[in-house]
Amino acid sequence: MKNLKIFFITLVSLFLINFQEREKKIDFINLSYNGGLRIPFNIVSINIKKTSNDAVVKVFCKPSQDKPEWKYSQIDTTFHISLYSFDKLAESVSLLKTIKIDDTEDGLDGSFCMIGFGSKNESNRYGFWYPESETNERGLVEFMNASEQIVEIANLKKEDVFFE
Repeated sequence: MKNLKIFFITLVSLFLINFQEREKKIDFINLSYNGGLRIPFNIVSINIKKTSNDAVVKVFCKPSQDKPEWKYSQIDTTFHISLYSFDKLAESVSLLKTIKIDDTEDGLDGSFCMIGFGSKNESNRYGFWYPESETNERGLVEFMNASEQIVEIANLKKEDVFFE
């Protein structure tokens, strides 16, 4: 009977540890950016989903005006990246949990950037108005670092997407 109790306790402990590890896992990373009055790259949407062999990256960008001179910022493409690249990015976005939301400011004008990540069991979203402005003072360094890494993985230039 004693061995059965030990076996049962061990089995439950292993199950709980495995369940907790699954909760911390990141299977997807998304970035949505709205450039306010900016014309090129006015809307940027990057969705990255982990698969068993790699990760699929879907990139959609749209200018605010449908004119020939802004066509370069109209993008709709899908490609794959390595699991290593996805996992490095997942480490970076997991640092967003350290942001103190109370220290940031809301805005009504300008750009807005949101990063979402997680798994089907748990997801997190962080969004900020004009995160490029006073990034250090507002405690958004990790947020901008993660945003820039996502943009780079999407084969976009951070200078094209974010205001400097």
